[in-house]
Amino acid sequence: MSCSLKGTKDRVILVTNSIVQRIYDLNEIDGNYFCSYGLNNDFKFVFEHSDFVISGYDSENTIRILELKNHPFFIATVFVPQVDSSIERPNKLITEFLRVVNY
Repeated sequence: MSCSLKGTKDRVILVTNSIVQRIYDLNEIDGNYFCSYGLNNDFKFVFEHSDFVISGYDSENTIRILELKNHPFFIATVFVPQVDSSIERPNKLITEFLRVVNY
């Protein structure tokens, strides 16, 4: 995939009751992209019939976040959450990861 989002920010719609939706406590977030890759929607059925949960999409219904079922914190994003994170305003996904690994 030649990622047209490289170096941009785009909306990510979070699936209700997903881990990421509970972490952010929002229905959508902005994601910063620095990629030249992505998930091929032709294989969406593989994720839907596996131990993965699709928990975030862009406005064109392309997968942007995956979670692994029954895992305390396995979240894969196509966007880069640390880009908009700072000591003063840490990204909630990073904060939650640190909370889980320090449990």
